[in-house]
Amino acid sequence: MLRSSYICETGGRDHNEDSVLIKQENNILIAAVADGLGSHGGGKEASEAVVKTFSDEADILGKMTPGEIEKVFADANKNVIGMQTKETEMKSTAVVLVYNTRKKTFIWSHVGDSRLYHFRNGKLLHYTLDHSVPQMKVSMGEITYEQIRSDPDRNRLLRAVGGSADKIVPVVSSTYKRKLFFEKNAFLLCSDGFWEYVLESEMAETLRQACDPQDWLAKMKEILKSRAKDTNDNFSAVAVME
Repeated sequence: MLRSSYICETGGRDHNEDSVLIKQENNILIAAVADGLGSHGGGKEASEAVVKTFSDEADILGKMTPGEIEKVFADANKNVIGMQTKETEMKSTAVVLVYNTRKKTFIWSHVGDSRLYHFRNGKLLHYTLDHSVPQMKVSMGEITYEQIRSDPDRNRLLRAVGGSADKIVPVVSSTYKRKLFFEKNAFLLCSDGFWEYVLESEMAETLRQACDPQDWLAKMKEILKSRAKDTNDNFSAVAVME
């Protein structure tokens, strides 16, 4: 049985520009997090447009092929661009998980620095790599992965939905299949306002302690609240557990 839950909170900001999606029908679950970016407003509208596109095109995402997933991201990009003005050039990050509950297969994709973490039997197995300047520094050996959270360029993104076509191409994972009866997969999708304060080791530890997705999110939220400043960013997360 597939279970899911989410949080989407303002944090220390005046407005919440994050959006989340959990949609399950016709043996397909789609979970997504989008983090809106707007130098003069419009971030919320951008993130909402992204998750609406994912919801409207759920049947296409459900085909679980890289080409179809890229098409949906391209459509989301067009929708966000269509909302932009000279005064409001909003953009959004996006991360999406597609899970076929009948075939027990799953795939994910992302643009920007909203992340997906995949755990198997309580251990971190896969995670997305940010499209950001700090992640590039990691690739070049200038900083470690752990130093991304404190890097002064942490908010500088290299890709976002709402950008030019060559800058929104999503990274699509392989298609994975649950193979063993005792195998338990769990997924955490989250915005940077969430993973900035919760370490990967803490995600895994709280997962092993949690009885369900809501409990898992609650335990991680406690960690976040103990560290976040009064002015911290919006934070959102979707938890999915088998």
